[in-house]
Amino acid sequence: PIDRFIDLVKNPVYSPLIGFEEANLAPFELKGDTAKQRVRLRYGKDWVVSYLFALSRQQGSEYEDCWMTDTVLRVS
Repeated sequence: PIDRFIDLVKNPVYSPLIGFEEANLAPFELKGDTAKQRVRLRYGKDWVVSYLFALSRQQGSEYEDCWMTDTVLRVS
């Protein structure tokens, strides 16, 4: 939900998700109804922060077959 995302990006660990200049997306890993993708963000000349996004395909709800973010982890 957007309210949780807003709270998330106020945290210094996740605030780099806002205002970056470029994103580099690694190939995603798909296993059944789950997927993971590493994302590197660039500010200026340097790539400075990476995150791992984990998603799952929803079943049995109004969001049937939609992909939703389960976790966003900052990684080194």
